[in-house]
Formats: sequence, C-alpha cells, structure tokens
Amino acid sequence: MSFTGIIFDLDGTLLNTIDDLADSCNRQLEKYGFPTHPAEAYRYFVGNGVVKLVERALPDSREAHSILNTFIRDFRADYKEHCFDKTRPYPGILELLERLRRDGMILAVLSNKPDAETKKVVRYFFPKEQFHCAAGHKEEFDVKPDPAGVRAILKKLDLKPEDTAFVGDTWIDMQTAVNSGCFPVGILWGFRDRKELEEAGARRIAATAEELYSILRS
Repeated sequence: MSFTGIIFDLDGTLLNTIDDLADSCNRQLEKYGFPTHPAEAYRYFVGNGVVKLVERALPDSREAHSILNTFIRDFRADYKEHCFDKTRPYPGILELLERLRRDGMILAVLSNKPDAETKKVVRYFFPKEQFHCAAGHKEEFDVKPDPAGVRAILKKLDLKPEDTAFVGDTWIDMQTAVNSGCFPVGILWGFRDRKELEEAGARRIAATAEELYSILRS
C-alpha cells in the first residue's frame, strides 16, 4: 500500500521518554510521601495523557485524591525542566524520518502530551523541517483515541485518511487510526507488546525502524 502521509505517535514511538516521565512523577510521589514506582511500571501508566498518568501513579486514597490537581501542576513543572535529561530517539528513527522526507512523504506528529510540551520536545530532538505538523493535546479536542486530533492534522495538511498511516506503540494509537480511517501500523520497540497492538486493530507491525520503512514504502 502506498501512503502520502504518515502521522507518528511521539512517546514510545519516536522517542524513549519513559525514564524522564518516571523520574518526574517519582520525585513528586516522594515529595508528597507516596510510594514510588519502577520505570517499567510507567510503560502502562502513560498513553492517555498527563491526568491519567498521575491518577495511575497515585495510590487510591482520599489523601491522594485531595491533592490531585496540585500534584499534576507540580509534575508538569518538574517534567518541563527535566524532559531532556534521559529522553532520546529510538535507534534508527532519525535515519528513517530523513529517508521518508527525501521520498516526499508528508510527516506529522500527534501526541497526548500537552501541545506546548509536544512542540518543545519535537523542536529539540528533530530538525526544523522534519515534520510538516506537530501537535499535542489541546483543550478543544479529547485525547487519543478520539479522532479529532488526527482529523485536524489531515485537514491542515490536505491529506485523506485512506492515504495516511498512523504509527504508534499502544492500543490507543491503533484505535486512533481505526477511528479516524487511517491505516494502523504498530511498532514493537515502544511501551507495549504485539498482542495489544493486534487486538487493537494493527494491520502491520514493525520490529525495527528498517522494517517500518519497508511497510510504509511498500
């Protein structure tokens, strides 16, 4: 199948962000006297946006519920300062994106991170002209898997969903693709496994960046 456009998830797909997210959240948990979690646990906390991440990390208690909004504010402030500490592109990603751009593909990013954070991270790690559009969660849209964010990108870039692949590492991304009419492509170097991706509707799954290129250009 030949694609005109490709929309990528960010965390767990283009960038390995898990250690910085875990460190920022654990610092807040320590500050408020709650138990912390190993970084591996955050692979299943992330994906639905900041609020859900924090709700999953906090204990189910009246005390935790009472400070939820303050905790979210403090987490966001901490992560803003430390989001580049350990985060790196996954192996082969920079080369993959460059090849796709040379091939004339229209590339975009859609994340459940807040929009300002998404743009900041993309600007830091990728060349200025790498993506035609990078967007995060905005107040006017629900988070993925709601298709509104994808539809806004498709409209902005004059893309048709049937000509566009959506690439991600979780069931959320596969359902986002299905809900928006894009072609769902899963990857295995991120936060979740093949079973989750297949059950959520992945049509193709790549284990490496090279394999992903072959899928996207076949």
